[in-house]
Amino acid sequence: MREELLLLKCPACHTRFQGDESPDDPCRRCRTDLRSLRLCYQHARLLCQKVRIALLKQQATQALWLAKRARALVEHPITTKLFACAFYAYRAQQKTVGTFPTQGEGSEGEGSEGEGSEGEGSEGKISDVEYKR
Repeated sequence: MREELLLLKCPACHTRFQGDESPDDPCRRCRTDLRSLRLCYQHARLLCQKVRIALLKQQATQALWLAKRARALVEHPITTKLFACAFYAYRAQQKTVGTFPTQGEGSEGEGSEGEGSEGEGSEGKISDVEYKR
């Protein structure tokens, strides 16, 4: 069973939608303009698709960022599940790398240059001294 991110009820009068309404149609019972809300759901649905693609490509940072945006647009069980999956993938990726992202996130492969590598490699790591505070 595939879940979809759809606006199922009017937030004003709680009338269930039939699914054949156009995005520009108001609620058939209370005539509330739902165009903006439907556009939010449509944008959140697009972001959820991008989150799934980013997770499949193992781009956890991008997936987490997109999931945050989708969840900020629409508080829905689907966006919450995707946010949890993206956060879990992000944490798992950070545990395997052993660092957390810093401003110089693109310098991951530059840590093997001799004397300068100690200072550069330790920027993203949390030291044991900070844990004891």
